[in-house]
Amino acid sequence: LGIGFGLFKFISWMHGSKQYLFFISGHRGRLSILARQLQLMLNHLTSRRVYLDVDEMGDLDSVFFVVRTDVHVLLVLFSHQVLRKFWCVGELVSAVKNGVA
Repeated sequence: LGIGFGLFKFISWMHGSKQYLFFISGHRGRLSILARQLQLMLNHLTSRRVYLDVDEMGDLDSVFFVVRTDVHVLLVLFSHQVLRKFWCVGELVSAVKNGVA
């Protein structure tokens, strides 16, 4: 049963109606280059869109809305600053409260 549910979840991620397969969240700084490389790699490997939070930081309400409604998986690049930045915490809370993996 668990394997079947996992397979169902994977197929829904690959063919689901949500616009972004992954949303990459992290503090700007040392991890910025890693985040961009990860975005490019995932775009290439999955042929699905990957959202990088630093690309749209002008309107946090829109960013949180995307996380709530249009993302399958939230990837958080943790550093010592992540939980000190309100936008990173907001993205994480939006994902958890709305069942984003």
